[in-house]
Amino acid sequence: MSQDNHGYSCPELNHDGNQMEYTFSGAIAFAFLTSLLLVGTLLRARFTLLQNMLVPASLIGGTLVCIPVTGGTFLL
Repeated sequence: MSQDNHGYSCPELNHDGNQMEYTFSGAIAFAFLTSLLLVGTLLRARFTLLQNMLVPASLIGGTLVCIPVTGGTFLL
């Protein structure tokens, strides 16, 4: 790791000078989380019960992923 003028450490570049491979998985994760937030927002807008119970869109989107990932075991 090298340091720039401000004292922050920067990741080393590979021999081609390209750093894209380090940030691509982060971009995919960001796109996935953004799509979950969008789905949660759309479901909250469609079902007024979720609005009346003040359930946030992030909780709705996170629950949609949590159920298949854990196989529903968190509900026990």
